[in-house]
Amino acid sequence: FNGGCNLDPPLFSDINCGDTYCSTAAWDGSYRDTDWYEIVVTEYTKFTWTVEADFYVLIGLVEMIPPGAGDCSSITGFLDPYTTGGPCEEISITTDCLPPGTYWFFVAPDFGPIFDCNDYVATLTCVPCGACCIDSACSITTEADCISLGGDYVGDGTDCGEPAGNPTIYEADPSLPIPNDDPNGMSHTISVPDSFTLADVDVDVVIDHTWIWDLTIEVEHLGTTVTLWDQACNGEDNIDIIFDDEGNTVVCASPTVGNITPLSTFGEALSAFDGMDSAGDWTISIVDNYLYEDAGTLLHWSVHLDRPGFNPCAKRPVPHLKWSQPPIEWDPMSETPVYCGWDELSWEERNPIWYDCWNCQTQCHGDADCDGYVGDNDLTTLQMAWPPKPYSPCADFNHDLQVDTLDLVILQANWMTNPPADCPGRRTFWHLAADDFGCLGSMPITSIHWWGSHPGWEEPGSMPPDLPIAWRIG
Repeated sequence: FNGGCNLDPPLFSDINCGDTYCSTAAWDGSYRDTDWYEIVVTEYTKFTWTVEADFYVLIGLVEMIPPGAGDCSSITGFLDPYTTGGPCEEISITTDCLPPGTYWFFVAPDFGPIFDCNDYVATLTCVPCGACCIDSACSITTEADCISLGGDYVGDGTDCGEPAGNPTIYEADPSLPIPNDDPNGMSHTISVPDSFTLADVDVDVVIDHTWIWDLTIEVEHLGTTVTLWDQACNGEDNIDIIFDDEGNTVVCASPTVGNITPLSTFGEALSAFDGMDSAGDWTISIVDNYLYEDAGTLLHWSVHLDRPGFNPCAKRPVPHLKWSQPPIEWDPMSETPVYCGWDELSWEERNPIWYDCWNCQTQCHGDADCDGYVGDNDLTTLQMAWPPKPYSPCADFNHDLQVDTLDLVILQANWMTNPPADCPGRRTFWHLAADDFGCLGSMPITSIHWWGSHPGWEEPGSMPPDLPIAWRIG
């Protein structure tokens, strides 16, 4: 018996790619024998279902939503595609490239003259599918179809990737009290077991607290800390906020709600986590800065972690190579290939991190809060970032990605002064682009041609946003 979803429980005949079945069907004028064949595929596949019968026959693919669901509750009651044929006529259907899943192919009498038991032969053929690139657009096709469209076939079993914007949410309901006037405040940690590169991070926080101006809220992951809320609003009560770099400006209310950008003194952003590994501890810290009657509780919080979107057809920057590939030329003296290159990665690859407060024109002189004066507030910022406390870029006066005695020396040298506003921003910094350039081979170097690229810049007719101002060779 293989009546499929017409039976309880459902019964199917297993079929594999390339199989041929010889079977029978019947039609008595009120009941017809329907045969259902089941195949499970793990990659995108294009099917052709071919049948020749001794009777009027209906064949097709049982339609399911979503395709490949393999559940009788998912069928629509239709065949798509389907076709019919007469006695001894070979007929077939061909599907589109279908995603991995479970599929049911159908054979049944197409009513017509009554018969007791007649034969049919059915064959299922399969063609693997994969990603097809036409310029930067991606579609799933067979290799032959891709070539006929003038595209580049990525390979069997490949797909068009997954766009960004579908974050995984890790959440907790700690219901922990927030102590009054305690510089240590309270903290809670969510451990994320999944490892992937972060493309976007949002943080959802629900707090029951009177006078939310009292609060400072931070989130930390792998040594990087971002301030989400730093004594904002005034006498309003309660917070139900998703902190989001692409959010809106806060509207203070009781409760204060919505998707808002982080509210920090130094303009910190959750993009500081972009490019990091998702796995590990994410810790929220909340401090109530004043000793009054106002109190509260962290009811709920979560991190929304999004992966980068992936398109196999998107143009990607060429990975940095230590030596030129292929060789520039052959050395006629030694008959060896000449490779030229350097032993250091480019500056952007070695130092991808840049913080907004580093663009302050007095910060590099010890002015951590960028108020034009080096004093107690800046010393406090340095102390709060001194190891083993969490790193703060605003206390990193020499921008070497660590807070240490070198930063203390800078602070002391400018103590209680109004330092000059001459700190270079990112656009005017000198950065090491290539180090120890040389060539392998005995041929002399007669000229050097320097070039730069902007990975991912594909805007025709316009210039990249950050052009180099000058080159230095030495």
